[in-house]
Amino acid sequence: MTFRYTYRTSDGAWHEAEIEASDRNAVYDTLKPQGIRPVKVWCPNPPLFHGVKRWIAIVILAFVAIGSLAVAYRAENNRTIEQSGQSNNAQPRHRILSAPPDFAAQAVKHFAYSSERFLALNAQPGMPYDIGNESLDDLEDALKQDVVPSPDDPEWLVDLKRIVAGMKIEAGILMRDGKKPADIALWLTERQKMEFTYRNQIIGGPGTLDEKAAKLRMMGL
Repeated sequence: MTFRYTYRTSDGAWHEAEIEASDRNAVYDTLKPQGIRPVKVWCPNPPLFHGVKRWIAIVILAFVAIGSLAVAYRAENNRTIEQSGQSNNAQPRHRILSAPPDFAAQAVKHFAYSSERFLALNAQPGMPYDIGNESLDDLEDALKQDVVPSPDDPEWLVDLKRIVAGMKIEAGILMRDGKKPADIALWLTERQKMEFTYRNQIIGGPGTLDEKAAKLRMMGL
């Protein structure tokens, strides 16, 4: 993988460079004999599903340690939608406060493709629903059609359709990067599980109800 890193030389100047390495530890091991101590190391284009189980464990631990990953993801999702040029109809994933009690049953009635229904059931962060027989098998066909709210749609459905439109943009980018529908489905499912885990940690953790509610809002959960 390609990593980028920043370091400071003895004259006080900051530098940025890149290096090929198997992981972050290998970056430090390679640079240390050269007298370089990186201040920051990151992978600009990490392989999405490289070592899935290890990646899941790392992210869960990171969620426990700090909540900034969810905020960073939402910011990146916003940028993805804005850069797509479809931001008027698309929104990043968020809690739909006006959703009906039977959200899952109602949501799937309003989408023509199984892929769209799959995305709709994963639209709310930290709110997993039974996917049933829905899948992303028809994702390629679904991406050819826009999801646009109708004038008579209730508020919750307008929100949902815009979120699904944003998720389709995200899925389309992943497919162009070489990811298969099954890979994307796995990623979405594991992301939902991690968000659910972190949401429960906040709810069951220390703090007043107002403090917990504020933290959940900040994290988009």
